[in-house]
Amino acid sequence: MSWSAIGLTVAVVLGMSSGQILFKLAAGRGGAVEIMLSPVFWSAVALYGVVTILWVMLLREIDLSRAYPFIAATYILVPAASVAILGEKVGLSYLLGVALIVAGIVLAGRA
Repeated sequence: MSWSAIGLTVAVVLGMSSGQILFKLAAGRGGAVEIMLSPVFWSAVALYGVVTILWVMLLREIDLSRAYPFIAATYILVPAASVAILGEKVGLSYLLGVALIVAGIVLAGRA
């Protein structure tokens, strides 16, 4: 994988993960109207727009079947950020699941 593809992959994964945290923060702002008027919500939407463009740029460089497994990293980063930023809790079964996801990403990356 080229350096630009690696950079795009990292940017997409970090952007998607950050967007999910922003959506969760926006969800705590009240009802539907308050959420829709929240700058945090619109920041998440804008970030997802940028991430979508980066994703398409990545797909120009590598096959979808090669790029997509790396999206699984969001299953690690989002809950980790949820614990660190939002104070959420995770259990042992979650941590075992993360270990399996990491193994899958490593195997897919070597394919």
